[in-house]
Amino acid sequence: MKATRYITIASFFLLLAFTGCKKDDDVLTGSIEDDASESIGSSLAADNDGTFNQTTDAYDAADGRIVSNGNFSKLTDTTNYKTKVYSDGWWTITIERELGTPSDVVYSYTKRTFALQFLNKNNQPQQYWRNLVEGMVDTATTINYRIINGSGYFKNPKVSHHLDSLSGEWVLTNTNTDTITVTGKYYRAGTDTVKTLQALRTMKTALNLTEINLKGPRKKPMDDMGRPILRPYKGTMKGTFIADVTFSKGELYKEKHIEKDINITVDGGDAKFLLGNKNFIKKLKDGQ
Repeated sequence: MKATRYITIASFFLLLAFTGCKKDDDVLTGSIEDDASESIGSSLAADNDGTFNQTTDAYDAADGRIVSNGNFSKLTDTTNYKTKVYSDGWWTITIERELGTPSDVVYSYTKRTFALQFLNKNNQPQQYWRNLVEGMVDTATTINYRIINGSGYFKNPKVSHHLDSLSGEWVLTNTNTDTITVTGKYYRAGTDTVKTLQALRTMKTALNLTEINLKGPRKKPMDDMGRPILRPYKGTMKGTFIADVTFSKGELYKEKHIEKDINITVDGGDAKFLLGNKNFIKKLKDGQ
């Protein structure tokens, strides 16, 4: 009877040890694809001053919210846009934006310079999205948008990111209608730090989107409280993602370099993409 009891107790502890090891193994099954998905999601996120923050600027320009003449003013943000200069058919605009404080769990700071050009139906530059010409309203049908440079930092519970390089060239068409199409390219390079209980790793990343084709509403949507929210977009973004990983603590995987073609499907508030054999879905708002 005692022998049976000892065997049972021993078996229990063996099972417990095995279960504990299995649990640890589950925790340590991170991959470079998982980390890359966090980086991509964060780089796209509007709250992190990612790609969909810049699309917001471009679409807002097509609704008179960034530069506007006195007849059609919809300016709702006079603190973030620091300088605006109009010359030779182009606006050059510098924006400085901070969300939260550096001590917050989620924080973002950015400084970015971009250029806007409004074109009328004859493909000629005009100073504003909507002008009053001889008593008639002339609304731009096309907007050229160029990201000249940018710097910044953001962090969330999973990733912190230092922006090293930023550029892009987009064309927005049908800017005189309710639905705008944006096409073009976008490049973003930075340094990401990903921290978990098991490991601390740094990723030097580059997201190069060479084919962007998105549609979204011109007008900025509002929530039930009348506050502006992110536009719902539909379309695709194609390009490459490159990352090199250095572990400062722990080592979750052996692969240290990833270079993948990436095809992102954007639907509403989500970005969906495949890395390796894993499907990922990230929110356009916060990247998580």
